[in-house]
Amino acid sequence: MKQIDFVTVHFKQGDSKYERRLNILLEEIDFHSHDLIKILNIKNPRKIDVFVYPNREIKKIAFGGSDTDITDVWGPSVHITADDAPHRTLRHELVHAIASQFGWHGLGFHPNMAITEGLAVALAPSGSRHNIHEMSSMLLHDGKIGDLKDLFSPVGFWSQSGTKAYTVAGSFLLYLMRESGSD
Repeated sequence: MKQIDFVTVHFKQGDSKYERRLNILLEEIDFHSHDLIKILNIKNPRKIDVFVYPNREIKKIAFGGSDTDITDVWGPSVHITADDAPHRTLRHELVHAIASQFGWHGLGFHPNMAITEGLAVALAPSGSRHNIHEMSSMLLHDGKIGDLKDLFSPVGFWSQSGTKAYTVAGSFLLYLMRESGSD
């Protein structure tokens, strides 16, 4: 276990390859958690637990999911594997954990998944060669995703493919954040 300010990282010692990945992951957790509370203007962040599993098989046995990293917003806790750096989902999951303290009416997240996932995508962009706005523009221009009001409707987010819905919701929320001076 290692304490990084408001984040407690839980892990077991392992072989040298795992230890190398874990050390890099600890640096990533430190950087991303502090960067996100600064962006979100959170003065007193909730305590967060990050559980790091050495591989997907052990994660499946211990937590129940092998292929998906996940955040429990009630804890809040993040459950990930010690993947190579940069970790592909760490920042996204930390957004969920950190933002859980201002979730909708104490729920820990907003029930409209376009808002919940859009925020995580806006603050944790992928490593694509196109930025999130370019990708969103292409999807909207090519008619690959419907109207924004439909995407943000109660079931609209789930009626689209995940990649498309996450991208457009993230782009829209990032635009709103920049327009309001919140990024």
